[in-house]
Amino acid sequence: MLQDVANVVIPRSNGSSILAFKAGPTQNSPLSSKAPILILIHEFWGLAPEICSKAEALANELGCIVIAPDTYRGQSTRFIPKAIFLALSTKQDHVNEDLDEVLSWASTLSSVDTQKVGIMGFCYGGGKAIRYASHYKNAKGVAVIYGKQLLDLEALKCIKSSVLGIFGDKDTQFPMKEINAFKDALHNAGIKSQISVYEGQGHAFWYDMDQIKMGDDFPSMIEKLDRHNYELGKLEWSIVQSEF
Repeated sequence: MLQDVANVVIPRSNGSSILAFKAGPTQNSPLSSKAPILILIHEFWGLAPEICSKAEALANELGCIVIAPDTYRGQSTRFIPKAIFLALSTKQDHVNEDLDEVLSWASTLSSVDTQKVGIMGFCYGGGKAIRYASHYKNAKGVAVIYGKQLLDLEALKCIKSSVLGIFGDKDTQFPMKEINAFKDALHNAGIKSQISVYEGQGHAFWYDMDQIKMGDDFPSMIEKLDRHNYELGKLEWSIVQSEF
């Protein structure tokens, strides 16, 4: 399954490799000679078609290079119990190591400006994204889309970028009490942040791009990121074009 969706193989310094999906803007999208890069971390299924379609949409809207790496090191699934196991057993240290390798590889690409890095994740990936931003100090922005919040004040103080969080108020996995605690923790850490909560929405409310094709009410991540002026290099990050 991974081999069916990955389109790049990223070499690691130890001789092994990381599978990933890489997307760039179409000819009609803005792209400078050195494009910003967005690291997009997948949901708990692993690297799957849904995250690849999001990568393509984000690349076209932002005019950047999007890389969605496999952080499960060779595994993906459609079986919920296995997805839960993979999410819970994947160590943050391993994710940090792999994303460091991805950015090291990206720095060799002539089209990429690794001084302009954004980190985004959905679900499992959202939690990993904000924790990686605590490790990687050069990110320009981090977006947590219904992912596990980081509440540790010392870890949050290591984050040098702005933080965008998007959640639903009916999310049983991350109830409002936890979301409000996240807001408070970001404030106490002195982090510029925007936490948006959508009424009537549960967990994983942006599953795939087919929701747009079907005409569902749906937050455009990019224009949302635009409205609140979170920088992705020269580009601005988003918080929504339309409300739910």
